[in-house]
Amino acid sequence: MGGLSAPTRPEAPDAALEIDMAKLLAARRMALAAAPYLASALHALAIVPSHGVPTMAVDRYWRCYASPAFVAATEPRDLAFVWLHEVSHLVRDHHRRGRMLVERSKNHDRSEEHSLNSSH
Repeated sequence: MGGLSAPTRPEAPDAALEIDMAKLLAARRMALAAAPYLASALHALAIVPSHGVPTMAVDRYWRCYASPAFVAATEPRDLAFVWLHEVSHLVRDHHRRGRMLVERSKNHDRSEEHSLNSSH
């Protein structure tokens, strides 16, 4: 998979990262009820408690980072929406598409620079 780096190890468990896992999983069940066709994708996500994100986020390795403070402050119904939003990034392959756009932009910049240098 040229250019892909190996996944970094998720953050080590820490008492300061206590997350309401029961609430988070209840919200995932609500998301499953709303979109049963996403069941496999929702269950494939590995939950990683993290203070490094303000809300929730996913990476291309199907890890779902969840802020303990965000989970505590958010109603389960709203967390269900966030689950659906985050898994949608993965099933729509946004990480790969984002990398492709960056590459196209770099190639475009290089070709534009080449054409400017060639016109002198």
